[in-house]
Amino acid sequence: MSCATGTINPYVPSGDMPWNRLRASHLYRRLTFGATPQEIKTALTFTPSQVVDQLINAAIAQTLPAPPVWYNWTRQPINNYPDFNSDIYGHREQWGVQWVNDMLTKGLREKLTLFWQNHFVAGWLDYQCSSYLYEYHKILQQYAFGNFKDFVYQIGITPAMLVYLNGNVNTKESPNENYARELMELFTMGRDNGYTQEDIEQLARALTGWQASSDTCQLTTFDASLFDDTNKTIFGQTA
Repeated sequence: MSCATGTINPYVPSGDMPWNRLRASHLYRRLTFGATPQEIKTALTFTPSQVVDQLINAAIAQTLPAPPVWYNWTRQPINNYPDFNSDIYGHREQWGVQWVNDMLTKGLREKLTLFWQNHFVAGWLDYQCSSYLYEYHKILQQYAFGNFKDFVYQIGITPAMLVYLNGNVNTKESPNENYARELMELFTMGRDNGYTQEDIEQLARALTGWQASSDTCQLTTFDASLFDDTNKTIFGQTA
């Protein structure tokens, strides 16, 4: 039975669909980046549901990788970069190697991290700060499981996302709708699905005040003087 035509009922092994090496390997390829022969052999000693539970519980319990020495480097007021251009690309390569190693050893969490990185996209060429890269990737790993509302809130105020979708220039005097539009269209609700242009404009005003700059590489701050504290009406609710 294909994924496109099958049901969402839990898989129960049967004579026609036995729990065997082929299906266990398929499960590991979908949930992780594959399994060793010994992992497949061990999986077959448990039910499919037990294996899924084990993979998920283990992924949730995993600790985050240790922060690199450059996790909070800035350019102002202190310039931590001896050679900015060389350093940032070296750091990006270093963290890429770290992530590949994590994929090999912490499969499910990093499979989801990869999924969310393709969902909450923030382009490196737009922000190019080592600390922004680390903070963005940390949030993807930290919230890969759990409350989606909390995840959306945290990813929206990461410095990488603020720079990438212009949230850092969204102020009460000059609202910028770019992030608010993407938040509804791509990140949560879907294109033309239950929101209006007025909702986007009001949401942009609600998100004013958050600051980050690729010129300084300082982490996110909130400037109350740039926040629009007047009432907004979003989805018919005023606050």
